[in-house]
Amino acid sequence: MKYIIKEYIMSYEREHGEIEVTESEKPEIRIPILAPFHSGVKVGEDLGDMVVNQMNKVRKKKANN
Repeated sequence: MKYIIKEYIMSYEREHGEIEVTESEKPEIRIPILAPFHSGVKVGEDLGDMVVNQMNKVRKKKANN
C-alpha cells in the first residue's frame, strides 16, 4: 500500500506540480480531557481498581479463616 500511495503522489505531482503543505494544514492531535477512553487511561484505572478489589476480597477471606 505504501508503494502504491507513494507512486500515486509522485504521478500527481509530475502532472500538477509539487503539493505544498503549510503548518495550518497539519492536523492537531489532541486527547479531549473529558474523554479519557481515547488514551486508555480510564480502562487502565478500571482494571487497576478491579485488581485491588479482588486482592482485598482474598485478604478478607484469609483474615476470616
